[in-house]
Amino acid sequence: MFPADYRRLRLLPGVGDYTACAILSIAFNQPYAVLDGNVARVLARLEALRGNLHQPSFRRTAEARLESLLSRRSPGNFNQSMMELGQTICLPRAPRCPVLPGAKVVRRFPAWRSGFLAVARPKRAAESHELAAAIIRRGPRVAMLRGLDGGLLDDLWNFPSAFGSSAGDALAGLNGKLASAGISSVLSGHAVAELRHRITYRSIHVLVYQADVSRATRNGPLRWFPVAGLAQAPISQLARKIARQAL
Repeated sequence: MFPADYRRLRLLPGVGDYTACAILSIAFNQPYAVLDGNVARVLARLEALRGNLHQPSFRRTAEARLESLLSRRSPGNFNQSMMELGQTICLPRAPRCPVLPGAKVVRRFPAWRSGFLAVARPKRAAESHELAAAIIRRGPRVAMLRGLDGGLLDDLWNFPSAFGSSAGDALAGLNGKLASAGISSVLSGHAVAELRHRITYRSIHVLVYQADVSRATRNGPLRWFPVAGLAQAPISQLARKIARQAL
């Protein structure tokens, strides 16, 4: 049975706070507010808040205000309405204020009259990263670990990987990670695939290697996924990209 409480939902791979609150409010009619960029923009204009969701003080204020507005009778409808309002009417540029429901009331707020906008988060300069990833295959299954280095993609499964300052450094880090998991070293020869991937401000150059599985174990942190079922598995977009090129 699909879990209907927050704690158990968060234990599912790929389910973060936003997804859990959306599921509980929309599918189970539980009073959880959903805060995303569109909803934050609506709140910022309505309440004359200034900032962005990456600023803790702004997020706390937005969460508190949203919680006070949340409909306890129909939380799912409330959340969907707020999200759609931000997507279709309360636009980042040229908001369609005249067609807004309750426009006469809303226009009393000076934030709307002045075209008040939530402050966008300053763009961070792109950073280049090297990543070595391993394909560990045993019959129709491949091994994966949860998350990447540096706390990235913690809720999703990925091919065993390691970042490094250079391709060689990343490969050495991957060998060390696999050794600690009881797996033979990655073959140090040529990569079997090469690709690029972007995660927020990180531009990642990925080299994929075939691993020696003579000492691979089914125990420990590894999880074995059927190759035929990867399309439905809780794996990252990076893992899907690697699978398309290397499997």
